[in-house]
Amino acid sequence: MATYSIPEFNLENLEKKLARIQKKAQKYGCDFSYVRTGDHYEKRTITEQIGIDTWTGQPITKKHDINVRYIDIDVSGTARVGNWQYVASLEYTTQGNIIHAVPDVEIPKRYYTCSPWCEHCKTQRDRKSSYIVMDCETGDFKQVGSSCIKDFTRGLSAEAVSAYESLIHEMEEAHDSLGGWYGSTTYFDTVPFLSAVAETIRIYGYIKRGTAGTECTADRVIDLYKVAQGLPLSRFDDVRAHQIAKHREAVAHGWDMTRPESIALAEQVRAWILGNEKDDNYFHNLKVVCGLDCVDSGKTGLLASAFPAYDRELEYQAEKLRRQRAEAEAGAQSRHVGNVGDRISFITDQHKCLTSWDTQYGTVYVYKFVDQDGNVYTWKTSKWISDDCDTKLTITGTVKEHKEYRGVLQTEVTRCKIARVA
Repeated sequence: MATYSIPEFNLENLEKKLARIQKKAQKYGCDFSYVRTGDHYEKRTITEQIGIDTWTGQPITKKHDINVRYIDIDVSGTARVGNWQYVASLEYTTQGNIIHAVPDVEIPKRYYTCSPWCEHCKTQRDRKSSYIVMDCETGDFKQVGSSCIKDFTRGLSAEAVSAYESLIHEMEEAHDSLGGWYGSTTYFDTVPFLSAVAETIRIYGYIKRGTAGTECTADRVIDLYKVAQGLPLSRFDDVRAHQIAKHREAVAHGWDMTRPESIALAEQVRAWILGNEKDDNYFHNLKVVCGLDCVDSGKTGLLASAFPAYDRELEYQAEKLRRQRAEAEAGAQSRHVGNVGDRISFITDQHKCLTSWDTQYGTVYVYKFVDQDGNVYTWKTSKWISDDCDTKLTITGTVKEHKEYRGVLQTEVTRCKIARVA
């Protein structure tokens, strides 16, 4: 087995040659496969012709430093899917799997970090992507490979066919060949791109992709980033001029992706995403993308959405703090009532269920009561009480414990009887 790193834009032609060799040598009854084992990015310099010198007739060129995505593949081996309703595709990255799901379907979390294992034919093979299908009757999910509608083509042994040697030689040379780059995918450094997003939102606000009549934030940032970083622009003169004009207009408004405040915000938002405990499909995808060193244009919309998600979290935390302070102020007059073991009665001014959980004996509820003097009580019980806070209740119970929570004195009661105030 040998490992090679192939620029992604050179891989298609090599795959075609692999397929031809595979077909030609099937008669040998030998096995062959090449397996994608991962990818990585390398900084490379390309030279672009941007015009012709009218005096000398010589080409005018410009050098660009670009990110090139390399596919790591192992050559050898064999390879070998299902029939349910398609609900998602998995795109494998070094930071986890990106889930492209159909609306209203939450994909099980086991697929967040699963390997390219086919759950139909029980075969492990490194793939760029695979698919999730769902049984609409049972709700069962399966991960299947894209070609497993039929068995994978049985291949050949590399050692069995002389053509393999020329292919290997071409694969070795492919690493340094950048001739096929033009027109291929552009990859953006994640943190600098986030900084460019922060600057763009600061000036233009956040525009979600698909908003009618206006350019979304991610697409605007792509053009601004390319011009600012000296990346190749469009080959069409009118589009290139528009990209440059757009950057000039943004700079006139103070746009600068190297502004320290925007760099700091980008790093802060990325750190928050990576450390976030939320694990629904959206946040999982966001964590995966933020964990990558480079992203392509197809992921920039998701990456840009990190900022409004972060802003919503700040608003939520601010509102939570406001509520806590309001509760603390309201509870400042609360006092411990009675002594432990005393039987007491009080009339509620308000009540609510704080939390509940299921046990083998049924559901347990924890209630908070505030009496007409502002004293706070808690009661843990299996009894359900209506959430109608406007209804005043007479509570008679035994003092179990005197506590303090967030600076508020609380009296915990037990074995309570409830009566509605007429």
